[in-house]
Amino acid sequence: MDHPATQDWKRERLAKAQLALPPWLIFVPVDFERDDLGERLASAGFQQNSPAFFTWLGVVPYLTQEAIGSTLDYMASIQNSEVVFDYMEPPEAFSEEFAELVTERTKQLEKIDERWASHFEPAGIAAFLRSHGFCDIDDINFQEIKSRFGRAVKGSRTERLVFMWSTLNTSQAAKTGAHGSDKVLSPFQRN
Repeated sequence: MDHPATQDWKRERLAKAQLALPPWLIFVPVDFERDDLGERLASAGFQQNSPAFFTWLGVVPYLTQEAIGSTLDYMASIQNSEVVFDYMEPPEAFSEEFAELVTERTKQLEKIDERWASHFEPAGIAAFLRSHGFCDIDDINFQEIKSRFGRAVKGSRTERLVFMWSTLNTSQAAKTGAHGSDKVLSPFQRN
């Protein structure tokens, strides 16, 4: 699922690269600011009663907090759903070098009628996510991303990656003691 224009661009790139698409791949165009995510996914054959893993990378910074919240509400409504997404910290956290890159990127985005619409403080993101139904949250900074996934990872020091899931299974409940615990669990530690 992706914004229709972005999805079209990606499909063009795949075609130009002559990459064969797997037969199970389904493209679902969604404007997160305007569309009902549940309706769009259902029309593409998505089964809401099955566990789901959402990879929501490169999307959140472009959305309003209202659109992020409604999308998270839908994702959390699916039992045993999991989500990974990235977000940017506020501009005050940017290094001078990164601030210059952001200024340039902002100009490029304006040319295509796009913008960055949201930033989050790491100290407040867990409460925001809990308010939308997620209970286990692992928010890692760029240095931790590189440590876990290797030095070839590209990004900026102000990017953060969040792994989260909405419901606890029996073994998780035993580890945390209760639903909605403040204890952070990594998806790499789950059984």
